[in-house]
Amino acid sequence: MSSDTPLQHANEVIDWQPIATAPENVVVLTKIDDDKGVRKEQELKREGRYWLSPDGSIYMYYTPTHWRLVKQ
Repeated sequence: MSSDTPLQHANEVIDWQPIATAPENVVVLTKIDDDKGVRKEQELKREGRYWLSPDGSIYMYYTPTHWRLVKQ
């Protein structure tokens, strides 16, 4: 059993993860994926319970449902 976190494998493409597991202050790819379909797929970063644009200048008025690392 590996104790590696998704961030330790930044060069690998990982599957979408539940938003509750998203790292803080790291730009990740996010999306909403629910019964209405997939939408709002974009790069964001989490600061506490808030989701911001990568440069931190814009607050998102929604919470994504999933995240994954941005491909390098």
